[in-house]
Amino acid sequence: MSKCIKHIALALSFVCAFVCLAVLAACDHNEENSGGQGDDRVTYTVTVAKPDDLPLDGIKAQWLKGGEAASDERVFGDDQKASVQLAAGDYTVTLKGVPDGYVFEEASVTAENRDAAIIISGQNEPEQPKTVVMVTVKLPQGITADLTQVSAQLFKGDEAAGEGRALTAKGIAQVPVIRDNQTYSVRLINLPDYLEYTEPTVEAKTVTAMATIDTAPAEIEYKVTVDTDENLEGATVTFYNGASKVAGAADLPVENKSVSKTLVAGDYVARLISPDKSMLPDDASLTYTTEGREASITISINRYEINLDRPVNITTEYTDFKVTLTASANGEATEYYANADADGKALIRAPRGNYGIK
Repeated sequence: MSKCIKHIALALSFVCAFVCLAVLAACDHNEENSGGQGDDRVTYTVTVAKPDDLPLDGIKAQWLKGGEAASDERVFGDDQKASVQLAAGDYTVTLKGVPDGYVFEEASVTAENRDAAIIISGQNEPEQPKTVVMVTVKLPQGITADLTQVSAQLFKGDEAAGEGRALTAKGIAQVPVIRDNQTYSVRLINLPDYLEYTEPTVEAKTVTAMATIDTAPAEIEYKVTVDTDENLEGATVTFYNGASKVAGAADLPVENKSVSKTLVAGDYVARLISPDKSMLPDDASLTYTTEGREASITISINRYEINLDRPVNITTEYTDFKVTLTASANGEATEYYANADADGKALIRAPRGNYGIK
């Protein structure tokens, strides 16, 4: 009986030893899959960002060590995060199961920085062939503009195609567009308002296409104000293009003494023409730039000064004398006069000319 009990005890000891070995092997296997042992493990987390139309189903995260798997593949939760416990250290985080046509960059983590983010971008479509449109903009003679502030943009109807390109100082831009055998119009963006043009069209059929835009002066508004308190009834403002060529004229309102005139962009001289020839207005210069389209005309009055010298035996006051300037033209006499002041001085307002005095 005692011999039988010994055999049973020996058999039980073998069974216990086998069970312990199996448990230890299972623990080692679990630790290998988690990349670390015991309490030295820490949590690593990766967050993924993706296009809205790309489902996360089937996409998993995995941590690598030296190019080899350091963890099993982890599923992302509803918060688009996946986590794993590994021994503290440096790892590379990659994604598995990303569909063809989508791209991402692997992320690196360390023992100190254990959180990572990976962005999955949209489908990486092959680049389509393009046509480069060579745009050349020409300015009209006598007009200048800073063309570096202007861009050339292709349009299909009212919809912009591709990206615009800024002009160089010489008015040149290279504008790319997909080579789709379509016809596009070329539009200038931020062109000064004193220039106008007709939009050319180009066809996106070849490697390059040419578009030349000849700009022309546009019609803009000029404004002239006469700075005076004199009565300007019947006066006009005449605009001269060059020395004597009349470009336009406008009657001057008596109330506000200001006129506006729409003319082709250019440089002009504004001159006041008044029935009162004793007025001596200064010409005003105008130009097509925004700050040069308004000007003022100032007026001076032509007066002749006559000084009286009476004999000592005459006691009549100077203020009793009226001095008259007389001029004759075409058989008609014209007179201008004024009373003398207490000192015997008479200021007579009259146009410039030759006069007799009485």
